[in-house]
Amino acid sequence: MILTGLADPLHKWLHGHPQLAARFLAVIDFPRYTSAQLTAVFGQLADEAGLRLTIGARQKAAAVIGQAEREDRSGNARLAVRLLNEARAAQAHRVARGSSADRDLAALVTITEADIPERLLTGAAGCDDDRPSPYE
Repeated sequence: MILTGLADPLHKWLHGHPQLAARFLAVIDFPRYTSAQLTAVFGQLADEAGLRLTIGARQKAAAVIGQAEREDRSGNARLAVRLLNEARAAQAHRVARGSSADRDLAALVTITEADIPERLLTGAAGCDDDRPSPYE
């Protein structure tokens, strides 16, 4: 069995359940992703989903991820997933509000700077670990 999660809450949980903790003979603490790595994950997820990110969208995503990392220090790839989910929702609203002439294939697969939120909620307020995502 493998448990994954942030180290501190996981260690506290195991410490509270000593019989269960005894079954885990090895604990591997992987280093957190850097902001640059999380930005690369964001871009890779978008590519795999068939999305095209404008240069402005990539730059703004890097800035939002950097800010979220400075505030939360999670180093967690779910941050990139959450950002892409929010960007896709904004992109869908933008395309739906546009005219039918604006709904060509390029618009349906392009994430623009305007689709990237100004900031991303992190921690408990922005936690969506229980919601399914097409990028996980």
